[in-house]
Amino acid sequence: MNGKAKDLDQRNAFFICDRDEPGLGLAENLRLFSFNGRKMFEGATPRHHLSFDIPSRPSDTRAMIELEQACQRIFAALVPLPPEPIPLDAAVGRVASEPIVSPIDLPSFDNSAVDGYAVSATDLRTARPEAPVKLELLGRVAAGKVFAGKVRPGTCVRLFTGSALPPGADAVVMQEDAQLGATEPSRVLLSAVGLKALQVARQPRIGLLATGNELVEPGQPLPAGKIYESNRTVLAALLTAAGALPRAYPAVPDTLAATAAVLEQALAECDGLLTTGGVSVGELDFVKNAFEQIGGEIQFWTVAMKPGKPFVFGRWKQKFLFGLPGNPVSAVVAFLLLVRPALLRWQGATQVWLPAHPGHLAESLVNRGDRRHFMRVTVDESGHVRSAGLQASHSLGSLAAANGLVDVPPQTSRETLLVEAHCPSKFSSVNLTDYPHNSGVTIITDDRCTGYESRAHPERPARIAKSLEKLRAQKELPVSWAEPLPVEDEIILRAHSKAHLARLGQPEDFDGDTPAYPNIAVHARRSVGGALAALEAARKGEAAFSLMRPPGHHATRDRAMGFCYLNSIAIAVLQALERGASKVAVYDFDVHHGNGTEAILLNQPRTSFFSVHQHPCYPGTGSRNVGNNCFNYPVAPHTGRKEYRSVLAQALENLKTSKPDLIAISAGFDAYARDPLAQETLEAEDYYWIGQTIGKLAIPVFAVLEGGYSNDLPVLILAFLKGLDGR
Repeated sequence: MNGKAKDLDQRNAFFICDRDEPGLGLAENLRLFSFNGRKMFEGATPRHHLSFDIPSRPSDTRAMIELEQACQRIFAALVPLPPEPIPLDAAVGRVASEPIVSPIDLPSFDNSAVDGYAVSATDLRTARPEAPVKLELLGRVAAGKVFAGKVRPGTCVRLFTGSALPPGADAVVMQEDAQLGATEPSRVLLSAVGLKALQVARQPRIGLLATGNELVEPGQPLPAGKIYESNRTVLAALLTAAGALPRAYPAVPDTLAATAAVLEQALAECDGLLTTGGVSVGELDFVKNAFEQIGGEIQFWTVAMKPGKPFVFGRWKQKFLFGLPGNPVSAVVAFLLLVRPALLRWQGATQVWLPAHPGHLAESLVNRGDRRHFMRVTVDESGHVRSAGLQASHSLGSLAAANGLVDVPPQTSRETLLVEAHCPSKFSSVNLTDYPHNSGVTIITDDRCTGYESRAHPERPARIAKSLEKLRAQKELPVSWAEPLPVEDEIILRAHSKAHLARLGQPEDFDGDTPAYPNIAVHARRSVGGALAALEAARKGEAAFSLMRPPGHHATRDRAMGFCYLNSIAIAVLQALERGASKVAVYDFDVHHGNGTEAILLNQPRTSFFSVHQHPCYPGTGSRNVGNNCFNYPVAPHTGRKEYRSVLAQALENLKTSKPDLIAISAGFDAYARDPLAQETLEAEDYYWIGQTIGKLAIPVFAVLEGGYSNDLPVLILAFLKGLDGR
């Protein structure tokens, strides 16, 4: 208990609603939640994802903290739940505790995806509609059978969908039109590979109790001045949807002795405890005092948000207390923003934040208070966002009508603007963020990033210092300055191996282009923090640019190269998916191919990679498309500006058709006509055009500096950012 909880990376917690199902009430929401709230199987390994230090008890648990800090403190206190085996038919909604590896290939034999004829492709080289090739039919084979013979030149065998391909055949002719058909991969199901059981994280048993003298159990007569207890019904459904096993206890009267007795009983019988009511500052609010009386330690109390400010997180031995407010709206919102992600992380889930989609505010939302206000809203099929009604914390009507929440910062008014809605599934929650236009950019930097240099190496960080000096002095573009975020190993390990991370701390050079400068691992990690800060700024609606060194897009999962040590852009993309992005597109216009980014993101679901680069050129890759999501646009040396810009435009047009909800840019300024390391022809006006074209897509965007070695680097960066901002 000697550690200290570190601050979370200033991130917003995002949740979801369903634009395709407007108008459903809370009951429908709860039925849908467990099916749409998260993936059926995530393949998590909790021991890797939950290796946190146990935080000490804060010196002042009464201090109000931000939502992100509250989540981080909760996460840091959790320890992995032990695994347990379960049959496959009971695995819906559970979190796998180990990677699931198929014991067989699927399909386990070459088979036909269509009804047709097994042939040797060489027999059909001259086949044309007007000049068909005649083949001898040797026989037929149905699905589940095996052909005893062999397809020889000039012969074929009749097949049906699922039939095993006979020996000697390497193609199938469809019976409808005699065109060659290819076997398509089937959707992999665990049962299809013969698995009958899985190792999953044990579900946490959560005691659920409500406090208050005014509460009456449903079904009983309702005396004057009393209300029916309703929170446990809603919270039990939400607990189940989050993978927990709720155990409800009778309503607790407002006395210290009664509260302490039930808390002690519930904690002895469960892994954790979820209470509602009794956590504020009233004379009859006994949960905190009772918890401390039985030996519990309050980790923090009160969170800077509305509704849900009086939230208690406590620790009793290896068990936890989540204390919610008593008002129904406050209880539900606090659960969604604080308890639900904690329960998922406790079980080892890797994705506890949920996806986001663009939308428009159809009316103003005003928050004149000093805390963030998570307002109940409705999101219709067109993505228009409106208030769900009265925003008071006791208003059940707006809670039932809502299919999302919007995070309205203090002292602000959300007007009719483009917003980002986290809403692919009906009511868990939604967070909306403005995307204002023509409002300047955010540049993330840290002067310490220039703290290494070698006269023998073209990577001269001093030119970054000169660029920063000129960008800070310019008056053409409004700029907000920010610092990199701290970076945990868990985030880096999504893109790199543990062996690579360990190698960065060793003194030997990686190759001739990638020296092992002193503290280069620290510099590289700080550069990753710049990319993550740019990502978070983009998620808040700001055009963001990370102006840090060293670069990253050549670094592969296991290798530093090309003066790139950690792949900042790939790490940020994977973090964006973790934070709720539905699809992220990378646009790399560095003159040197981003081979590391391509290798890390190759066939990565929900990502796409578009690279325009000189070829041949270092590192020699990128001459063709690879996988199902990596698209390369090689440009010959000395290509004219007009032709080069045409290729850039083609890549952007194809990027647009991939329909991303976030664009990550590897910004290289070394295709500049006077760059000493490349042989291309672009001018500052072309970089303005790149930024302008991307800005017109009206998709959240952040950029990371990769290359650019001329003395005109600040001019080129400013041109790009002005275009991105629409100036």
